[in-house]
Amino acid sequence: MSAETKPNSLYLMLKTSLLFKAAEVGDWKHYEVRDGYIMVCALFFAGAAGIEGELGLCVPPKNHDVDAWEGSCRAGEWDCCAFLNLMTMPNPKGDRWKNGVLVAIFFGANTFFDCPLRVLRTLEIQDEDESGGLVFGSPGGQDRESICDAVRVLLTILTREFGAVVCDPPNDSQTKKG
Repeated sequence: MSAETKPNSLYLMLKTSLLFKAAEVGDWKHYEVRDGYIMVCALFFAGAAGIEGELGLCVPPKNHDVDAWEGSCRAGEWDCCAFLNLMTMPNPKGDRWKNGVLVAIFFGANTFFDCPLRVLRTLEIQDEDESGGLVFGSPGGQDRESICDAVRVLLTILTREFGAVVCDPPNDSQTKKG
């Protein structure tokens, strides 16, 4: 799959050291588009309990062809592959108004990385404005405007937790040099 611009997608850079455990950060260096940052193509949508998303990993071009199962691509081309999922879910402690909600970030069920459904982080969102902004109050609350509002709240959380920076779709100027 090429890393062409996808409609309704949002491109983000996430700080590798905040997303992964310290012992794993080195494993992700060759996926970084800038020192310390990976890029994802994020698609957000309404889920059962609130905002959900798929975060495809944007893989910087190599100077040689890569023949690696679904991770194959030609030299000089960006690639995008299944990577992480994000899900808002109820907090098992109880009432959303007292205990907030959880946002789980986990590897997708079928990715190149062979760690299906492994949870990277579970964020407890107790701020009433943030937790309320991630959850849709009624079945009719899942219109485009409500989803956009939830994405804005989610971006605030992703920025705080993972140093998220909204960026342009992949291009050669974003590729780390050297």
